Amino acid sequence: MHYALHGTPGDLAILIPSTSSGPLPLAVVFPGDPRELEVGLDLVGLLWAGPLDPTGEAEVRYPIPPVPALSGFGLYAQALTVVPDFSAALDVSNPTRFVLSLKAESQLALGELTFPREMATATTLADGRVLIAGGVNLENPTLTLDSFEIFDPTIQDFVAEGPIGGGRAMHTGTLLPDGRVLLAGGLGDGSAPLATGVVLDPCTGTVSPVPGTMSTARVFHTATAVPDGRVVVLGGSSDFTPGDVAGLPASVWGGLATAADVYDPVSNAWSAPADLPRGVTMHGASLLGDGRILLSGGVLAAVGPAPPKTTDEVWFYEPSEDKFVAAPVLPAPRALHGFSSTATGGAMVFGGGFLDPATRKVSPYLDSIRFEDLGPADTPTWQMDQAVPVPALRGSVLCLEQPQGGYDYIVIPCPQFTTTPPAPLAPLEILGSPVKGGAWKLVGGTMTFRGHSEVALLDDIRTLIPGAGGPLDTSVEVFAIP
Repeated sequence: MHYALHGTPGDLAILIPSTSSGPLPLAVVFPGDPRELEVGLDLVGLLWAGPLDPTGEAEVRYPIPPVPALSGFGLYAQALTVVPDFSAALDVSNPTRFVLSLKAESQLALGELTFPREMATATTLADGRVLIAGGVNLENPTLTLDSFEIFDPTIQDFVAEGPIGGGRAMHTGTLLPDGRVLLAGGLGDGSAPLATGVVLDPCTGTVSPVPGTMSTARVFHTATAVPDGRVVVLGGSSDFTPGDVAGLPASVWGGLATAADVYDPVSNAWSAPADLPRGVTMHGASLLGDGRILLSGGVLAAVGPAPPKTTDEVWFYEPSEDKFVAAPVLPAPRALHGFSSTATGGAMVFGGGFLDPATRKVSPYLDSIRFEDLGPADTPTWQMDQAVPVPALRGSVLCLEQPQGGYDYIVIPCPQFTTTPPAPLAPLEILGSPVKGGAWKLVGGTMTFRGHSEVALLDDIRTLIPGAGGPLDTSVEVFAIP
């Protein structure tokens, strides 16, 4: 366990670990001090005291053995600085608290959501906190939630909440360069797709609507931040059938977005770039290392008498030139897949399947593929990875740099899309990079069923898994990445 202390150089600091949240009145030690610490004194034998270094910092480490009996135990800590003769306390730090867990294990966080919600976004903020916004309540899935909550991993609890300027679910949440978050599109009340966007400032809790609207209402769209700070919104469905998790049949037989939209945070305005070659929904969009966006697969709009179809088409969008260029096609038509940028500047597509619009059935793929541009002498192409053990539709893909070198990927499938009825556990898979020669394997599972919500990376060792396990469930889980 590692704690980092920050304060005035040379000050004497005291760190108090505990298995309880106190309270501990400072007046017990420093008469007349009205403040309270959020720790107890049950681990006083592990108390640490020492000076802050010339930069005002100190590191405290407690070796904790990987003993199963400690798993699920809450650990609390708080620090303070004192005058040299210990006669008075100076500054008091923020408290920290979290649940201990073994690697590849999921534990309930100490705090809970204010509302049960699924189909919400989970956006990792610049300071490591996670913004969870919108969604629906399982008791009435056609009514969207007009609220956000912020999860603080240092205390494993929610520290702020507020409205988001109108309910929305199945929208996108994109981090902007200045730390704010763009919430775009999605479903409003009655499962009606939205053409609006709002910008939320997590530091102040204020929400500002983006003037005007996008060129069309969208759900199942993508929103990709490009290096110049703008956000490119591509594809999506402008119709949605309530009661079906994929909005079928309207989501593929109705209007599919050909027009793209770009949000500029500097001007706080939408603009209309070049149109897509064809309307598409349920696709993927990954930012490549050269700044282009790779738009992969999805369901194409009907053309004349021809019905909509799952496609293998792939396109580059070049933001600097505002144009779409054909890219190497997928090995097979695919939609509802997970997607991610890779650490080497390429893209990965995980799972998904072939959606038959006529029957509304999905035939899942048990594979993952990568798109890598290996240099000017090589033609970029799709490369097959190893097989995966379970289907994964609409999976969340997280790319993780490993301390020993190389990269791993965590994929968390969306259970509603994966099986019918939904599986009781949403399994997690991990893949070692080709450099490490790893293969996909099951490494754990959630403690309970988790509904459809995005997951978020808390740091390089933990993942936050929100999503309601039932109409009244407000719990969230933290998964320790192996």
